[in-house]
Parts: sequence; C-alpha cells; structure tokens
Amino acid sequence: MKKNENNYLVRGSSISNILEIVRSEKRVSRIQISQKLGLTPASISKLTKKLIEKKFIEEERIEKREKGAGRPQILLKLNSQAGYILGVYMAPKKIDIILTDLSLKILKKDSQLIQKMDKRSIINQLFSMIDVNIYGLDREKVFGIGVAMNGMVDSENGISIFSPHYDWDNFELAKKIEEKYKLKVLVDNDVRAMALGEMKFGVAEGQNDFVLINIENGIGAGIVTDGKLHRGVNFSAGEIGHLTIDTHIDERCSCGSKGCLEILASNWAIVNRAKAKLRDGKKSKYLSGKGENLKIEDICLGAKSGDVLSRTVIEETAGYLSLGMRHLINLLNPGMIVIVGKLNLCGELFYKELIRLIREDALIDPIKDISIRPSLLENDAATIGAVTLILENLFKGAHIVNI
Repeated sequence: MKKNENNYLVRGSSISNILEIVRSEKRVSRIQISQKLGLTPASISKLTKKLIEKKFIEEERIEKREKGAGRPQILLKLNSQAGYILGVYMAPKKIDIILTDLSLKILKKDSQLIQKMDKRSIINQLFSMIDVNIYGLDREKVFGIGVAMNGMVDSENGISIFSPHYDWDNFELAKKIEEKYKLKVLVDNDVRAMALGEMKFGVAEGQNDFVLINIENGIGAGIVTDGKLHRGVNFSAGEIGHLTIDTHIDERCSCGSKGCLEILASNWAIVNRAKAKLRDGKKSKYLSGKGENLKIEDICLGAKSGDVLSRTVIEETAGYLSLGMRHLINLLNPGMIVIVGKLNLCGELFYKELIRLIREDALIDPIKDISIRPSLLENDAATIGAVTLILENLFKGAHIVNI
C-alpha cells in the first residue's frame, strides 16, 4: 500500500472515531477525544476543524460556574441538521418510511399497505413514497437510504436473496434504488437492522453480546457478538423460528418441518390457539364474539385485564418461547435478549412467566446474568435500524474521508 493511500485510510478511521465519540458522548472536549483515541491534541484539532468547516460538528461554549474559574469550556457536539437519512422497512404487507436528521430525530413518518404484490408495483409504490418524503430537500444533504427487508438479504451487495412474502429471488434492490436516486443505499435483513438500531439507540446500547428476537407472523433473531452483527456464511443466521420445539405437532411450517417455534409462538399461531379454545367451548368475556376479527392485541389486553383464557394462551406462548430461548442462551451466552413485537403489550405478566420458565431448565451460568427486555424502539425498530445502516456507514468516513 502506498504511503498516501495509508494516510487516507488512517484519516478516514480517525474521522469515523471522532464522529462516533461526539455522537455517543453528546458533548465532549477535544482533549477528551485525544485521550480516548490516543492521538495528539494537534491532530484532533486539525481534524475537528475540518469537521466544523463541513458542518458535521459544532462548538458549544459552557460557562464555568465558579467565579474566576477562567475561560469558558468549549465542547463539541454533533450538528444534527447537517443532513438527512431515509429509513425504509419493507415489511410483509406494508412499507414504512421515516426521515431523520443525524441525531435520529424523526422528521417525517409514512406508512402504506402494499397495494399490489407484483415486483413492479411494489417498486413503483416504494419510489412514490420516497419521492414524497425527500421532496424539497437538498439532495446533497441526503446521506443515503437504508432499507430493512424481510427475508434473506445479501447485505454486502444489497440483494434480496429471497423474500417469501414478495416472491423475490436474487433481486438487486440497492442497485435499483441507487439508479433512481443517485444516493447511497444499504439493505439488510429486517431483524438484523432492528438489532443494529437497538444496539446504537435502544435498550441494548452498550451491549456487545445480545440477541434481538422479533415476534410477528414469523420469528427471527438478530445476533450481535463482540459488538458485531452475525450474518452467517449465506446471510441466513438467526432463523430461530425454525428451531424444532415440539415434534408431536402435525402441522407443517412454511419451511416444511414440523414443530417449529414459528407455528407455536408467532402472532398468527397465538391467535389460532385462542380461536381453537373458543371453538372448544372455553369462555372469555374479553374474546368471545370477536370471531375472525380476533387479534393478538385483543389477547394481550385480555391477559392484562385478568381474562383467564387470554392469560392461558399467553402463558402457553411464554412456554414455547422459553424453549427456543434456552437453546440461544446455552449456545451463545448473551448478556441480553431484546424482544420486539406485539406480545410486549402483555407487559410484566408475559416477562415474569417467560423468565420463570427459562430459569427452570437453562444452565445456571449462562442465565444468571442475562437481562430480558422489551425493545425501546418497538414500532420504529426496523426503520430506525435502516437509518442506522447509513449512519454507521457515514461515521465510518465513507462520505467525508476526503476532507
């Protein structure tokens, strides 16, 4: 490697580290950055000057309270208005979009049910939504579009390898969007994006080893080890929904196997179990009469209200989930499990039962220090995760290393 190329990469790495420190610390002095990075104060001053000129960071004067204490302290903070990022969640039946500034403040939010499920219609609807949400913005200040996509995703190349809901096969999604908007586009699996967002801005901030479990009509896991997302050789890591939990169940999963966690504890499985109990003559003041309109939200709210049938269904669900989580805990030994999904509407009732059941049979050492928590980002977990894909890329110096 040539000397000037090496200097270029070192400068880019330093810029990345400075931006990340300023972001995470909120307000920080140059000398604190120098101490954290082990670089000379002169080097930090030179780089931060460039970042101020480019308006990525700005100075803030803090007056010292003690009388005669000397000059005001000058701290650095992120200029959240330096640019914008668009986060897209391509969910099974809808498209969610948020527009944020660099502090992740949500400036716009949009959500639409997918009108037609063919590829051209989905892309046209996506483009229409993007157009509306970046209308009037200076394109130079839009740093990119992050996409959280259901199904298997080649995150290195932005390819939707397989989407069971969209029937996509090796579709070059990032390339398609980049050609239209001439912006940086990064695509990853939705649950992995959720885990990334939760690690940077949610309940898992500061956690280097944790698992995020997303419970919807499917069940997937985003695995973070040593502060990095684990994607697997073929980008299929985290398919916890297809762990075999009960071999005595005849119903086959979408993967073709029997007894998968997904057919026992996903949202539709929970609703179907409640409906089956009602058909068998079980009584419920809260759920009876809802018929085919019964939803997971009804069951969660019923359980919180003391409805016996609802509580039974939720406790059974906690039992199935605990079996799957024990495998994860014994195998990965994470410090935290974060749960995303409407089951969080059950609140403490669900978590108490889940933790009790996990502790019954899991190995003592892996379970003793683990924390099991609901997501802080919840409904915005996927779109915030999508924004984080771009934000991480930005803070790695990819857009500003030439300064």
